Amino acid sequence: MNSSAILFGVLPLIVFAIVDSFSSLKYALVSATLLAFLEMGFSFYYIGKLDIVTGFSVFLIIVLAATAYTNKKGIYLKMQPTVFSAILGLAMIILYFAGHPILYEMMHKYQSALPGQYTMMMQNPAMIEITKLSSHYCGYSLLLHAAANAWAALKLNNFWWIAIRISTFYFFLFIGMIAAGIHVRMTMF
Repeated sequence: MNSSAILFGVLPLIVFAIVDSFSSLKYALVSATLLAFLEMGFSFYYIGKLDIVTGFSVFLIIVLAATAYTNKKGIYLKMQPTVFSAILGLAMIILYFAGHPILYEMMHKYQSALPGQYTMMMQNPAMIEITKLSSHYCGYSLLLHAAANAWAALKLNNFWWIAIRISTFYFFLFIGMIAAGIHVRMTMF
């Protein structure tokens, strides 16, 4: 995945923040919704199908943009990262306790598409355990991300809200993975 693909997931929200700052809420919501559909098309073109994460993200943008338009309050769309992270975090935690750590299962399922070094790393029992525990800890990290985004959406202007949305998603996931690594390290010794 290249950096443009990583950034593409937040473009509808970036455009919303910019257009909302310089124009009307209506134009900002329409712009975000159109870009969400463009993101969906990009997913079809780039990976040949609509993955569940992109589909869910686009669905949330459409539903929350419609709600924001109906209520004439942009805060509804600004809550998209909060809702997305909270649901994804809860799903990761629930699936972990149900015996289906999603990050491990995805790594295993798409192993053939990963570079060779990842395939070799996934043979290591410690890496397998870290990947499984990352599903657990990243779930909690995403709940923290949801809280940070809710606070930013409610308290900060559009610039700082989108800056926090962009900068904290991967940071919180990284913290979850570090926590999983520490957990494995502490249990091994």
